[in-house]
Amino acid sequence: MNKLRQPFYIMFHPIEGYEEMRWNKSGSIEVSCLILIIWFMTEVIEHQLTGFIFNHNRPYSLNPLLVFSSTIIAFLLFTGSNWAFTTLMDGEGSFENIVIYCAYALVPYIIVTLVVVVLSRVLILQEGIFLSWLKALGILWSMVLVFCALAVVHQYSYGKALGSIFLTLIGMLIILFIAVLIASLFQQVAVFLRTIYNEMMYRL
Repeated sequence: MNKLRQPFYIMFHPIEGYEEMRWNKSGSIEVSCLILIIWFMTEVIEHQLTGFIFNHNRPYSLNPLLVFSSTIIAFLLFTGSNWAFTTLMDGEGSFENIVIYCAYALVPYIIVTLVVVVLSRVLILQEGIFLSWLKALGILWSMVLVFCALAVVHQYSYGKALGSIFLTLIGMLIILFIAVLIASLFQQVAVFLRTIYNEMMYRL
């Protein structure tokens, strides 16, 4: 199967597609990186080009760093946390495989989001409920694919896969908490060193 066609096949045949990819080792890290880049660009497009009737964002308020953090960084945080916990739970998936499988699961969300952006420029306000339902469908679709991806890549039962996702989310919160503590510590050290430097310069 062509590597670029594989994510679209998995959209409609998740278990079969992921199992085939696992046995044939046909997942592509290059395609996964391409999907992540397209996801980042899709979020930017949604922020900037959604029809003005449905767009509550100010075009000049776009913060690429914030979008990058909410997409690529969040994705790596999720996959890294999942790898850390599943290593302790006899999971068979490597970090690279987790990244590949989960990246492929983002394709439905990306496609639906782009469709929503296009429709938002032609629909009227009273028809906005259809956009909300369509966006919810894209999110749910990708969530189901992520669930299937983790079940297959780690060779877990559905119950164990669900438990691993719960632990992954807890791990993400722990990592974020530690990151905030470290950032706060470095900030305090920087302020302390700056104060000492200013005091020395004043006395000299």
